[in-house]
Amino acid sequence: MPAESSVFKGGLAALAKRFTAGPMVLSEGPSYYNIPDSYTFLCQVSHSLSGASAFTTIIPDNQVPSGWRCYVTRADIYVNGANAASGGTGINIQDSAGNVVAAIAVAELTAGAGYTLPAADGGTGVTDNCIIGKLPPGANTSVGLQVFNHGAVTLGASSPITVYVEGYFAP
Repeated sequence: MPAESSVFKGGLAALAKRFTAGPMVLSEGPSYYNIPDSYTFLCQVSHSLSGASAFTTIIPDNQVPSGWRCYVTRADIYVNGANAASGGTGINIQDSAGNVVAAIAVAELTAGAGYTLPAADGGTGVTDNCIIGKLPPGANTSVGLQVFNHGAVTLGASSPITVYVEGYFAP
């Protein structure tokens, strides 16, 4: 039977914090960037909401250990379908306090477009703050992650945006 908690970087954390497609599932395994697997997350959501300030939750606030942050080490963003997004400024992957981890300008959200961050394969309208070793985008702790429409973004008909993030929790 696995232990119920462990100390990590000076904080007490439940073992096996791993998210897959939203809900938390238990997992024990090898380390990830030399961080125990129990403190990592893998999440995938489909964002299909149009309109100003619409958001899809990736990790709820109540699933982040108290006083800790979500450090994102990788993000994949794909526009599924044959229709581009329009209007507004673009979409952000951000914490629920509004600190931006990655931003994709609406001009980059064309049909079938895909971006993997951190990488240099994005267009000029891609902001990338998800490089391991960087400080989190903001000072806020105990907040989750979300996909956020920056401005009145209209997603293409039948073209949701799939967002996949990897990272870890740390104080």
